Amino acid sequence: MSVVWAGPVTSEFFQTAASRPSGSPIPAERFGIEPEVVAGRVWSLLHKPRRVVYVPGWLRVAPWIEFFFGWLEDRLGPFLLRNRVLTRLVTGKRRS
Repeated sequence: MSVVWAGPVTSEFFQTAASRPSGSPIPAERFGIEPEVVAGRVWSLLHKPRRVVYVPGWLRVAPWIEFFFGWLEDRLGPFLLRNRVLTRLVTGKRRS
């Protein structure tokens, strides 16, 4: 059994999310990888099985960041989300 940790994959999801009435652009779009790259990594798993594959490769630091700084994310996340929602309510417009 293998796990594929894929980052944001370029697809119509990003445009659809931004065009929704209550939607906004997704910042992760700039880090998007092509679906063919993910498919290639899955195909390589069939030939050379591994426990975990990260696509793109730099994503393999994510578990370490979460392990060491997860507590900080838990503290800052609600604060940052609340500020984003409040800004949207006060200005009455979506982020661009």
